[in-house]
This record gives sequence, C-alpha cells and structure tokens, in this order.
Amino acid sequence: MSHHVVLHYTPGPNWVPNRPVFEQPLQQHLAYMRRLHQQGIVLAGGPYTDHSGGLVILRPMALEEAERILCEDPAIVAGTMTASASPWHRLFDDPSSSIRHAST
Repeated sequence: MSHHVVLHYTPGPNWVPNRPVFEQPLQQHLAYMRRLHQQGIVLAGGPYTDHSGGLVILRPMALEEAERILCEDPAIVAGTMTASASPWHRLFDDPSSSIRHAST
C-alpha cells in the first residue's frame, strides 16, 4: 500500500557549523527538489525555522521509492545532510476540509 512519505532532513557530517541553512552548500539539493516538485513528486518542503534541518512531503509512493529519492539527493551524497523517510497518513487537505479516513 502506498502512503504519502515525509522526509526529515538533519545536518550531516559536512554541514558547516554555526551557519544557518541558507548559508549551507545546498544549491544542488534545491535544484533536485525543484525538479521533483515540477514532476509532482514533492508536494511541499522547506527548512525548519531553527535551521536544524528540513521537511519534505512526497506524493503517495512506496517507502522504497522514497528511499531511492534520498539516495540520489545531492545533499545526502555530499554528506551535507542526513535524512530519513517515514510513511505518513494525510488527514487534512486544507484548513476548511473535514478529517479524512486514515486509510485513504
């Protein structure tokens, strides 16, 4: 069964200490995420306001597919960030919608 997948990014071994996320070498990561967004794979994403990493929400897919996306992410390959993928039940479409059944 496919579910949305959430990617949780955190600083990796090559993260530049004492620098906010916008001063990290993440240009290739951002280009990769933009391409995935244009393809409809990434639904939303961005950094945490405390600069401790970021979050990306993917369309419904198998967890293995999300893990492949992580393995090809330039920020992961370069060691700037580490990440994990978690299946996620989407319950709300927008603020005015009602709760969906968790199996959708």
